[in-house]
Amino acid sequence: MRLCETILGITRRCNMVCRHCVKGEAQPVNIDSRIIPKLFDECEWIRRLCITGGEPTLNLASFCQIIEQMKMGKCKIGSVFLITNGKRFVREACELFQEMVSLCVDNRMTEFVVGATNYHKGTEEGSRQYMEWKRQNDASWLMWKKVGTDDNRWLVNDGLAKKNGIGTLSIDNRARAGFELWQDEVRLLFISSFGDVLSWCDLSYDSMPIYSKGNMLRRSFADIVKENMR
Repeated sequence: MRLCETILGITRRCNMVCRHCVKGEAQPVNIDSRIIPKLFDECEWIRRLCITGGEPTLNLASFCQIIEQMKMGKCKIGSVFLITNGKRFVREACELFQEMVSLCVDNRMTEFVVGATNYHKGTEEGSRQYMEWKRQNDASWLMWKKVGTDDNRWLVNDGLAKKNGIGTLSIDNRARAGFELWQDEVRLLFISSFGDVLSWCDLSYDSMPIYSKGNMLRRSFADIVKENMR
């Protein structure tokens, strides 16, 4: 199977409580250790592997597992992407990501983003340290970005945004729709920490099982995707 953009939720842990978070309240959960090997076993190509959470730097074991699978070479990875809230500078996360970069076959879409929003408070020092590490290591893939928007009209009405009365957008129709192809690749899919396979990622932890197309720990990942193509 060939995938274009694959979003992998490696943890539900977080070191912040942002009132706009679509995922909802953090949970003491890391991704099931069977999911990453199964993904790499059933796929031959992922154009861009996106590593998310929660706060992904709180689960470095999954970074190591991804690197191990990349070294095996069965599934080729074009580029990798990660976004952190920047609350805490994690040097090992940068170093492990750098190793992933060295194993990618393209890197045109590789980014390690320190994400800033008007809801992220107390991240200035962490962000500064990330940018200093970038300067010292000539890491062009590491960047600070303003992500999302200060305009609540673009907040999905799920998770903490719904609880706090600031979410306005209904859950995207893409969460209900099936998968679609771009050229010969599945355009977009999301895999939760529990193995649920979804066609969209802007969902709360409570909503993910509702919109799941199937669970890859109980069924073939490839079969789930093929049976839910548009």
